[in-house]
Amino acid sequence: GAEIVLGNRFNPEALLASVHDIVRRGFVGRRTADALAVAAQGLEEGASPGAAVLRAFGTQLGRELHAFGEPPPRAHVDIDYASLFEAEQRRARAAKARAVWRRS
Repeated sequence: GAEIVLGNRFNPEALLASVHDIVRRGFVGRRTADALAVAAQGLEEGASPGAAVLRAFGTQLGRELHAFGEPPPRAHVDIDYASLFEAEQRRARAAKARAVWRRS
């Protein structure tokens, strides 16, 4: 996680905004945000180069947990993997045929 934080130059505010966004979209709720806050706050100081940023994020997130509710329940959807695979095979064959036709 620290590599992503450092590589993308994330700061605690940007990480917090991302959590607010996925909560707003209903992908996660307070339980997930609480788990993130606990994990981030539990990082040992100096454990990694990004630990300070993640700890600050966890502290800020912990202060804002009251604002989060739980996401709405999601309906269970049975996925027909065989049909999806067949459709993908047709799409791939058509794409290959188009590519071969263009080279000719």
